Amino acid sequence: LTLSGEIGTTYNYSISDGVHAPLTGSGILNSSPKNISALDLSGLNDGTVNVSVTLTDAAGNVSSAGTSSSTKDTSIPTAVSQSMTTSNINSLFAKVGNLITLLFQTSEPVQTPTATIHGHPVSVFVNGVNSWKSTYVMTGVDSEGQISGQFSFTDLFGNLSTNYALFPNITFDKTNPTLLTTTVSTSNFGGNFATTSDTITLDFTSSEQIQNPTVTIAGHTVTASLVGLNSWRATWNMIGTDVEGLIPYTINFGYQAGNLGTSVNTNSVVKFDKTAPNIANITLSDWRMNVGYV
Repeated sequence: LTLSGEIGTTYNYSISDGVHAPLTGSGILNSSPKNISALDLSGLNDGTVNVSVTLTDAAGNVSSAGTSSSTKDTSIPTAVSQSMTTSNINSLFAKVGNLITLLFQTSEPVQTPTATIHGHPVSVFVNGVNSWKSTYVMTGVDSEGQISGQFSFTDLFGNLSTNYALFPNITFDKTNPTLLTTTVSTSNFGGNFATTSDTITLDFTSSEQIQNPTVTIAGHTVTASLVGLNSWRATWNMIGTDVEGLIPYTINFGYQAGNLGTSVNTNSVVKFDKTAPNIANITLSDWRMNVGYV
């Protein structure tokens, strides 16, 4: 409370919320202006409080009341909504270069909040009425795992919010997947050979969970099916128009976060042979059988 007036006079003040008994006090105005601090307003409701002050000089003359009003606010500000999203096409993942966005809305006007995303302090910008926004681009030095965020704020009266922590279902993955094993087999009983109508089977296992891979066998796009933990299988039945020789195959794959694995484009050990052998020459030797009579 700040008072100005004739130095040496006695001041009397009353602070009221219109509901409870007012807070009163008095003293000597030994300076002008005079600041009266440490007023205990705990007995008054939050909201508008009215102040009335009179001054009395040594002769007993009383001034007319000086009045003012202010707002009391001891309520802790809160976040009424909060969210974190990723720019990755898969909303559950993030990779290097993806943008993480933190959005929140406060229950009342506040001073500029503070925030972190995945442990990094970030700037906070106005995003609407009592709404705020922060962003961070994931880098190769960030630790893999669940992305996190934190924020807090102080209202215009100095009341500090709790520290809000967010753990959205977003996983940061910066590691490119690899293929651990790749094998090609044939239904032909001749070992590493295949002929028309034989089935070629391509089995491969990835180092981690991947999106549905794109696979070709002998130049034909085929469907790969998940047959076990990170294990895939694709097949192709050889046809008469397929090219003879070592059967080629390709595998293109990526992790759910969008990290691409190293594509495979090579020949298998299985050789396709659709040509029947030719008989070069057949010779029937002339022979005679002599029969004797007894």
